[in-house]
Amino acid sequence: MNKLVACLALTTTGFGASAYYFHGELAAARERHESQSVAGIASNGASAPASTQSAKAVATSLTTALPPDQTPATAAGTATTPSQSTAEAARKIQAAVWSADLLKRLDDPVARAEMRAMELSRLTRELAGLDRVLGLDASQFARLRELMVDYELEKRAVNARCAVDAACVRPGPADMEELNARRQAIREFLGDENFQAMDQFRSLAQERAAVASLQSRLPANLALSAKQSDALAMAMNEERAGQTRELASRGQQAGMYGMGEMTIVYAKDAATTEQSLESAQQYAQRVRDRAALVLNTGQLAVFNQMQDDMMISFRRFHRQELARRSETGKHP
Repeated sequence: MNKLVACLALTTTGFGASAYYFHGELAAARERHESQSVAGIASNGASAPASTQSAKAVATSLTTALPPDQTPATAAGTATTPSQSTAEAARKIQAAVWSADLLKRLDDPVARAEMRAMELSRLTRELAGLDRVLGLDASQFARLRELMVDYELEKRAVNARCAVDAACVRPGPADMEELNARRQAIREFLGDENFQAMDQFRSLAQERAAVASLQSRLPANLALSAKQSDALAMAMNEERAGQTRELASRGQQAGMYGMGEMTIVYAKDAATTEQSLESAQQYAQRVRDRAALVLNTGQLAVFNQMQDDMMISFRRFHRQELARRSETGKHP
């Protein structure tokens, strides 16, 4: 894999892991705020925590962008289908509320400890086997995971502080300086060579999970060898990065759909729905063709069945997406 592909794959995986964790935190926040309306937030007034005040600022600034006689609540009540601007305003308000909750939890010692334990557990699963790749003993591997937890939690905080600030477009220099310092601490602990090896290891996390899923479905006489496992993960990673890069070169946005560990990369903004579906089918075939160079006949039959199941699920998802777009007046 050339350096460009490796960087693209790493970036995708890094953001994917962050999104996975942050989504979990936001989901938990959603449950805690399920009965809380934006009006309820506004009623906290000057006594509200700083993070909640920031969320209130987002709500206020977005409300003033609506027609003079409509607030988000009245607009939702009078419009049959929310406009894109109203839906975006609501999304930002929700993100601000959830992010304020996340910051509050990070400031609470007990809640932060729970979040830290959750992130440590996730990283332990993701990095399983990295200690052998890098030649780390148990204490060194434990230290690495602690440094990475520090980095990941700081990344959540940086994103959340921006989300609760109505004027924030992207994290500022001070936030990024602290985040980069934590990343540099990991690099210094590992050394440049091991740091790059860890980056490559993490870039293949999604594909290793897919290979593990395949391995679990194979009978003992068809078990993958270590060499096959590594080669298949690398091939799938290259196809994922290649499809993303090719779509970008044509000015198209890459969509990713996953069921279990398998993933479909498709043209999310294709001119027609048929083209979007066709791009998914072409990608699935590319992955099959690469797998055929690594697997034997029996192994490939199981792999292809997993791909078939993925495409059935994707077509169902695609129909649901079309129905949703039809209801909101959007088209691919």
